[in-house]
Amino acid sequence: MKRIGLVGIVAMCIMMNACTRPQPQIPVPIPTVAIQPAESSTPVPVITSIPRPTLTPSHTPMVTYTATPTIEPIPSKPPTETLPPSLTPTLTPTYLLTGTPVAPIAGCNGIPASANLLSNGSFEGRQQPQEFVSINVPDGWIAFWMPVGTPLAYDPQNSSGYQLPEMTVIPSHSPYNNPPRVFEGAQALRMMGNGSVFDAGVMQQVTVTPGESFCLSGQGHAWSSFRGDDPFHSTLLSSDDRRNANFRLGIDPSGGTDPWASSVIWGSTANLYDEYQPLSPVQTQSKGETVTVFVRGTVLWRFAHNELFFDEIVLARFVQ
Repeated sequence: MKRIGLVGIVAMCIMMNACTRPQPQIPVPIPTVAIQPAESSTPVPVITSIPRPTLTPSHTPMVTYTATPTIEPIPSKPPTETLPPSLTPTLTPTYLLTGTPVAPIAGCNGIPASANLLSNGSFEGRQQPQEFVSINVPDGWIAFWMPVGTPLAYDPQNSSGYQLPEMTVIPSHSPYNNPPRVFEGAQALRMMGNGSVFDAGVMQQVTVTPGESFCLSGQGHAWSSFRGDDPFHSTLLSSDDRRNANFRLGIDPSGGTDPWASSVIWGSTANLYDEYQPLSPVQTQSKGETVTVFVRGTVLWRFAHNELFFDEIVLARFVQ
């Protein structure tokens, strides 16, 4: 019992000694800055940002460069010849520069000094309808006609008045070649009003030089008959028969487009039958830069055959 107590006392002393002995300190971590060890062979360079100097513009540039364009030659287009100032052409109406002057025309005073100024004076090429299916005009021309129903002062028995004609281009082959209804070329203009009367035609404007002299001429003939169907011979028994078909040429020297205006200068009326003959020419001076020509046909009586044919209309400049 005592031995056990002694052992216990020794154990307690040993324990007390351990408790009173100073204990080793556990280090508390202290925040530190990690320093990378430098290599002994190559030092690590430190890059320091160097501020850029502020550029101050100079009032006088040191070097000035001028861009010089490079001209690429075009081999497919030859160089254009430049005329000396004394030879530079001026704008002149084309009829003074191109074409062979027309032949002298009976009834036109002076010498022809130009080719035909009209576009399609021989009524070649195509035709186009104008307002009505019966009105077909050649290229370059515009049709006109007396309004339908206009009374006839010379024939009060005709209550229908003027009527719309049939207008068309005809070819030189059958059935218009026997008798020939085309004067020259491949086509001519026909106006027809069988069984009715009409006053109609075609017109065209032409650019000219003011104050010059121009003469209008052409060819025409009619088949006018109320007896039989002989296309070679018109009925010309009386004075009324002979004045049935009327051909007229006119020029408006101011360029107006009203065929009934007083400004239109008309040539003499021509009554032509069965074969082509010259129309009565008309000559006047232009008052502006445009003149208008009129080709007009009129029939007076309601004949069974009222057919008028026109061809080779010519407008030319004339000089003394």
